[in-house]
Amino acid sequence: MADYGNMSISEVQRLAKQGDKDALYEMQYRYPDNAEVPGAVWAAFWLEKAAEKGHIFAKRKYAGMLIDIPVSDSYKENRQKAMQLFENIAADFDANRLAADERSIGMVAKIELGIMLCEGFGTLRDCKKGLELIKNGESSMQSLGGLRFNHLYRLGEMYSLGYAQEGEEPSISDLKKAINYLEAAVKNFDSQNDPPQMLDFSKQLLDIQKKRIVGKEELKKALGKEETYDSSAQERRKERMQPTEIGRQVDSFRQHLRECLAREGW
Repeated sequence: MADYGNMSISEVQRLAKQGDKDALYEMQYRYPDNAEVPGAVWAAFWLEKAAEKGHIFAKRKYAGMLIDIPVSDSYKENRQKAMQLFENIAADFDANRLAADERSIGMVAKIELGIMLCEGFGTLRDCKKGLELIKNGESSMQSLGGLRFNHLYRLGEMYSLGYAQEGEEPSISDLKKAINYLEAAVKNFDSQNDPPQMLDFSKQLLDIQKKRIVGKEELKKALGKEETYDSSAQERRKERMQPTEIGRQVDSFRQHLRECLAREGW
């Protein structure tokens, strides 16, 4: 296997132009001093090229970057591309086409697909299917250390956000499920594999849900029933999908980079 990290940039570029997927993946790290675009935009360009050649780690990383791009005029297109990449990885996982060191990526793809379906941003919303995918991915992670924590945390987060109720206010039952998952996540935290700050996030989110459930139970006792809520989730979602100036700048940078590299034969 070629040692791309020790190659000169000209040699990596030569191999990348020949369509070498590993060289294309390496190019994300070869950020030129005179580049006119942010490093993340530069990396995304090469990850997209490597993903097109079938590089699974590039697919996973590029899909994540597409999701994290601030809301822009290309928002829906970005989310759809990310979903297609995750679906492709998940299909390879289900068909046992992934190598042993790639299978965790397949499981992560399932959880990301589930989250996207629950959120419904850039795709048709299907919370029921989304939660099933997340649970399916979590059950596959039973023996994978740090990834186990990630899935338990994500499930707790989804229930706390009310996705079992299609994005509306979560019920007392949903909050209890969120608490159970978050408590399990804290217990499964792996300091060797998980980001340290995630343990704090988990504990904070867990504390918030416990306070919410106490408030809901007190309200239920006072009213004799659970409070009803306005169906305002759709309006909140529309507001979140409005393009931002930062998102438009990212779109502009991405287009500028493509045009510059196209003139050089990429």
